[in-house]
Amino acid sequence: MELEHKYCLECGIEFNFLAKWQSKRKFCSNRCRNRNSARNFYKNNKVSCNLKRKKWNDDHKAYASLYKRAYVVKFRNEILTLLGNTCVNCGFSDKQALQIDHIHGRGCKQRAIFGTSCTYYKKILDEIKMGSKEYQILCANCNWIKKVENEEKKRIKYQNEENM
Repeated sequence: MELEHKYCLECGIEFNFLAKWQSKRKFCSNRCRNRNSARNFYKNNKVSCNLKRKKWNDDHKAYASLYKRAYVVKFRNEILTLLGNTCVNCGFSDKQALQIDHIHGRGCKQRAIFGTSCTYYKKILDEIKMGSKEYQILCANCNWIKKVENEEKKRIKYQNEENM
């Protein structure tokens, strides 16, 4: 009896079989078969899977919120430690008022790309660990003064200012 060849439906790898009872095989291994069946289960039951996921998220909202917040605080504290824990301009050192500033601007755009604060802080931390010099620590006052001076934040004109 000679070897016959087939291609796995999951990974595309060519596999051989010898026995006639193996001719119905579609996957090279149990691992590929299980991955394919899990994917097909989700495709066939997408609505119920999404409802279960949403229900779980609603039931565990407080836990998930605390978990994410803990990571944000951890990443932020590590960033502040790496950058010196003091404002570059005035030397203020209370962590509650310190902010991570993009030296060349573009912070709002970057936050919009990453969405959640956890992934945003993680990316900043990774960049700083790689040696990036794009970030500095400023206190809230110095940061807003820098934004106004560099026109990073457009000033809102109120109606009474236009009349003056």
